[in-house]
Amino acid sequence: MRIFIKNIKDGPKFLVFFAPLWMIKTRLAAKIICQDERVKIEPVELQARIKHAYKKLKEYVKEHGHFYLVEVHEKEGGVVKIRV
Repeated sequence: MRIFIKNIKDGPKFLVFFAPLWMIKTRLAAKIICQDERVKIEPVELQARIKHAYKKLKEYVKEHGHFYLVEVHEKEGGVVKIRV
């Protein structure tokens, strides 16, 4: 996953951050998500569901190619993009 942030307001500055997508299927990620009081699911079950979703996401990317999950363009010219 690639996160791209561009700021035009204070001069042309940008940041590109690479985060491995496989990190979402770890036990640690499931425990962190389950700490939120709105989540009413056990970490083990959540991890199993995330693994299934991750597998389907990888299949989609393999078949259709990478895509932008979020793409925001500000009025002042700033840009935020998250590409999977």
